[in-house]
Amino acid sequence: MERINFDIQVEEIKMGEKDAFVYRLKNSNGMEVELTNYGAILSKILVPDR
Repeated sequence: MERINFDIQVEEIKMGEKDAFVYRLKNSNGMEVELTNYGAILSKILVPDR
């Protein structure tokens, strides 16, 4: 099985008067997912074209 490396970044942001976090997950194949803990919103998925 191929091992895939990934990177996780967390950024704190303001949503009105509340604090929220944006989580960015990116693997070595170029797939990227971005979501927030503010209502469990999946805000972006990037997948490279083959």
